[in-house]
Amino acid sequence: MSFPQDSPQRKIGTRARALVPSKLNADHWDYHEQTGSDVGCDLILELSENDNFINKKIECQIKGTATPKMVGNGQFISFDFPVITANYALNGYCPFVLFVVDIKKEVVYWQSIKDYAEKQADFKTRAKNNKESVSVRIPITNILSVENDSQLCDLARRGYL
Repeated sequence: MSFPQDSPQRKIGTRARALVPSKLNADHWDYHEQTGSDVGCDLILELSENDNFINKKIECQIKGTATPKMVGNGQFISFDFPVITANYALNGYCPFVLFVVDIKKEVVYWQSIKDYAEKQADFKTRAKNNKESVSVRIPITNILSVENDSQLCDLARRGYL
């Protein structure tokens, strides 16, 4: 008999998707996992302010790794972000965050893709010209945690037009 085979990639992805919600401050966030076909967004975070949902959301892509690639004297994590997902993120009106999860240390790093593209002048060009992936650097200080989500809250409030 033949059966579907499990893989290390599936296990890493499942662990990463489980860790992100555990790092959210439930006083500020509700999360909605995307179901159906994965077209670039794995999770939607919705901000609650003063116990009201006011339609402030962040779209998210979750990527897991057992060995994050450290660069810049250990100040950044470098992640090869799929070009199709980068273009998807840049084309919408909602803030879009890439979460890179170190599954061994159970640390969730995050980067706003639109803010990153604004600061990296060649990012959009690289996303258009590269066929598979574009490198994104995430400061190691951008850690998702229950105690420290003020920057993420600010991002949801600000949005993009």
